[in-house]
Amino acid sequence: MLPLSEVKWVTVPHYDELSVKKFLPKFAADKKFMMYIPEVTMESRIPDRAYFWNILNTVHHDYVKKVIEHANNLRMKAND
Repeated sequence: MLPLSEVKWVTVPHYDELSVKKFLPKFAADKKFMMYIPEVTMESRIPDRAYFWNILNTVHHDYVKKVIEHANNLRMKAND
């Protein structure tokens, strides 16, 4: 279990490219991350979005920060 005081909370934009379905397979082999994710099968139930991103942000903070920045930059370029 991970104490709530150790969670690095994050708000992730609701973009299709930041869906849990797209990122869960990328981290399925990451034991440090998966130890906090309930047992799921890739074809069926997936973890709650907020839970998934908060855990990923706690375990891989720099990665999540870069992914969000990249997604926001792509959206801004598309709007120009």
